Amino acid sequence: MKIILKQDVKTIGKKDEIHEVSDGYARNFLFPRNLAAPADAAALNQARTKSEAREHHAAEALAELEGSVAVDVLENLDADVAAQIIAEMEPDDAADAIAIALCHARSATSLLARAEKQAER
Repeated sequence: MKIILKQDVKTIGKKDEIHEVSDGYARNFLFPRNLAAPADAAALNQARTKSEAREHHAAEALAELEGSVAVDVLENLDADVAAQIIAEMEPDDAADAIAIALCHARSATSLLARAEKQAER
């Protein structure tokens, strides 16, 4: 059965990802805990639209920052240091954080997750 994750699930994947799981696992574990939803045509279309919008905004943010000194410096930083910098940013600067993560050639979601953990400390 195809599902779309509503939250990060350690054994399957991250939020908004589409995965194939067994029917029983979906019905008995994921759906009752509101961790996933069935991937019908409408839900698949919505997930693709979200993904495309996220990629578009990240590309726009990267284009705005391209060539700036800050990006040149951040490209050479360790991921944990970059995550600390992102954690200290204002919430409105999320697009900048994604652009920085893309400059690092790392997953934007994993870098932002690190930043959230740093912010909690």
